[in-house]
Amino acid sequence: MRRPHRHEDHEEHPSEAWLIALADMMTLLMVTFLMMFAISSLDLKKFQTFKEAFAQGTGTVLPQLPGEGVPTEGDVSDEPLAPEDGDPIPEASAWVPNPGGPEEPPPVIDREKFDELRKQINERVTAVGLADKVDVAADPRGLVLYVTSGVLFESGEAQLNPKGDQLLGQLGKVFRGIGNNLVVEGHTDSRPISSAQFPSNWELSTARATIVLRFLHDAQKVPSNRLSAAGYADTRPRRKGATEAAWSANRRVEIVVAAPTTTPKAVKAATSPTSATSSASPTPAPTPEPGEEGDGGH
Repeated sequence: MRRPHRHEDHEEHPSEAWLIALADMMTLLMVTFLMMFAISSLDLKKFQTFKEAFAQGTGTVLPQLPGEGVPTEGDVSDEPLAPEDGDPIPEASAWVPNPGGPEEPPPVIDREKFDELRKQINERVTAVGLADKVDVAADPRGLVLYVTSGVLFESGEAQLNPKGDQLLGQLGKVFRGIGNNLVVEGHTDSRPISSAQFPSNWELSTARATIVLRFLHDAQKVPSNRLSAAGYADTRPRRKGATEAAWSANRRVEIVVAAPTTTPKAVKAATSPTSATSSASPTPAPTPEPGEEGDGGH
């Protein structure tokens, strides 16, 4: 006779899944308390050390705290920055250009400090051997640099030559340290030009002014909101006449460091075609007569 099969009672073992949840909770609590301790002590260096050790041990990256990564008082050196090679070392009482920054913009130089600014510019110009090719003088617009076009560009071209790069590189160091607006003006002599790229002196003078502006902005990091450019062709000569000396004086690029008190009326009076044609500005020094070849009328 076949006996009925009885199911044997198997002993049920309790699940150990709760241990995983407990371990996770303990880990989270530990991290929470450690973060609270690091925050309360306000020692970001200790927290950074802990975070690196925790990341190595667990492979978990903790979030960054506000202020983390900012140099602490002990990380900042009180030693002054060394001047660049070739930079003039000003006297203690002299005005020193301030490179400025988002929190502390460079100062706007008024007319009372134009002599110091002119000295800084002349030192830069002399450093590249172009003292006889650049005039620096004040007029109602501000402090004006008169640069012979042959220094910056080849005849009939609007591409900066190596000497122009070198000169503007030196001037950019000064312009970055002041907060004045800069106006770049292109001028030609009265002899016409006609090419596929430049149908007239208007296009040539405007292109040259824009190229100088772009160099000051792109290569020298002068802020764009301080820069403007214009081309005047032959409408505002510095010297009258149809001689090589007059043509050389009129072929130029002017960089105007605008005076902070300059009004639109004063600027208009200083740059109007009538006043510029009848005579040169009263304050600029006589234009040097370089012995270079003519710019081909441009």
